[in-house]
Amino acid sequence: MKANGEIFFQKTKKAKRDFIPEDQLVINQQASPQEVTKEKQKLKKLINQVEVPLLCIRSIWPFTLFRHDVIIDLAKVSFVLRQFFWSADVIAIPYDMIDHVSVESSLFFATLKIQPKKLAEGEIVEVPYLNKRDANLARQIIHGILIAQYSKIDLNKFEGPEIVNQLIQLGEAHGVNHVY
Repeated sequence: MKANGEIFFQKTKKAKRDFIPEDQLVINQQASPQEVTKEKQKLKKLINQVEVPLLCIRSIWPFTLFRHDVIIDLAKVSFVLRQFFWSADVIAIPYDMIDHVSVESSLFFATLKIQPKKLAEGEIVEVPYLNKRDANLARQIIHGILIAQYSKIDLNKFEGPEIVNQLIQLGEAHGVNHVY
């Protein structure tokens, strides 16, 4: 049985965007040029983290009329929860704000649940009617990233399928992942 989730290993083409040219940007006059350069480098590093999604999964139609998406990259987990035609609630949760990740499985489907820190008690982001393999893969990757960040490992140094496979191994809960 093949999982429906898509794992991305290479950078995708970006849509052309109109940006303000660097020479027209207003720079804080109190900041030194070295501080500005350092902050620009931090921003570029962060952009590189979110540029390539590691995993994209989608709920199964027709059980959800308006399908939901989960997009995982190195900086955050994004949820696109569709309610009606041409409307969606987009929730992005950085990894340092994630308190708990779980997968609730039934006979055919699974629900991915993420509880963010510092939100109202009991507030959980849920995506129901996911393929069981996709939901478990998402949980493994998220757990792997959380463990790597806790261990202060810079994940930007890895490339392609190497990082995804290692995150899956790191986030694997032994004994329960093979019960698909």
